[in-house]
Amino acid sequence: MIQRYRLQIVSRTLFCFFLLSCLGCSTSTPSSRVGTSAPYTRVLLVNGEHLPLPLYDNRRVALMFWASWCPRSRSLIGEFEEAARDHASSKDLWFLAVSVDRASDEQAYLRFLKEQNLTTVSHAFSGNAELDEAYLSYGLRTIPYFYLLGVDGTVLSEGNHPSDLF
Repeated sequence: MIQRYRLQIVSRTLFCFFLLSCLGCSTSTPSSRVGTSAPYTRVLLVNGEHLPLPLYDNRRVALMFWASWCPRSRSLIGEFEEAARDHASSKDLWFLAVSVDRASDEQAYLRFLKEQNLTTVSHAFSGNAELDEAYLSYGLRTIPYFYLLGVDGTVLSEGNHPSDLF
């Protein structure tokens, strides 16, 4: 019985490492999109509103893909929030964090947002994990990752850190 339990723990641990290597929470860099049109996609905000991306409403979009279970994402979402607060007076810039958390993690995700007072950034959550429409549209296989989209939908900058955007 104890051996079976240990085998289950080992197999679950290996499966988790496999998932992390596939999805990310790493610093690998996807092919650059700078200078190209951002892919058209939609996001579901936590308030229930559906929005298209890019916005095409005379606002740039600072975009972050992240997950609340990823330690690197958890640290960088705070820096992304800080950047949003620093740019709060800019009416032509909108900050959006797209979560790739699973639907079963929604309560923990919402609790994390509240505990960290992440209120300046807008948040999108589909619950579809790595099958999130926006995440797939960008062809990502890693988190966290950041983009700055121009008012015309062009990718202006991108990177593994919020400071890569400005």
